[in-house]
Amino acid sequence: MRQHLDDDERFHKTEAFQRAESELAELFRTTKTHRSWFFGHICVELLLDGWLCEQHPTLIDDYFAALSAIDPAELVARVSPWLTRPPERLDEFIGIFTEHKFVAGYTEDEPLLQRLQGVARRVGLDPLPANVLEILPRARERVYEVAEALLRTK
Repeated sequence: MRQHLDDDERFHKTEAFQRAESELAELFRTTKTHRSWFFGHICVELLLDGWLCEQHPTLIDDYFAALSAIDPAELVARVSPWLTRPPERLDEFIGIFTEHKFVAGYTEDEPLLQRLQGVARRVGLDPLPANVLEILPRARERVYEVAEALLRTK
């Protein structure tokens, strides 16, 4: 977890990420999306995952096989000491995430929009406007153009 947080902090500070996040936030603003900066940020990450799935198609199966091998109760027990409160529904979330293979859906626009709608719902935001689907191809194109730069965190 600590490694992930350290990597994430470096990743979010890179010029490539900040530029892509800003460009995608602007695309979301054109659709009248509330909290467009939030969705610009999330969308960069999801689209980069989609790019990785396309570049390394066998890795996604390996990823879900590894995730399926996790004992959710053991994971809860291991992460709980690091947290200020118990992780709610973590075990349930792992099962849902594995069953629906969410990451694999990031390679196509309609499933990606469904994932973004799910994020909005989980954080208590209004549903995204339908016209968000129209900007996703441009968002994808932009992130794919800078994917290699996004992966260079130094």
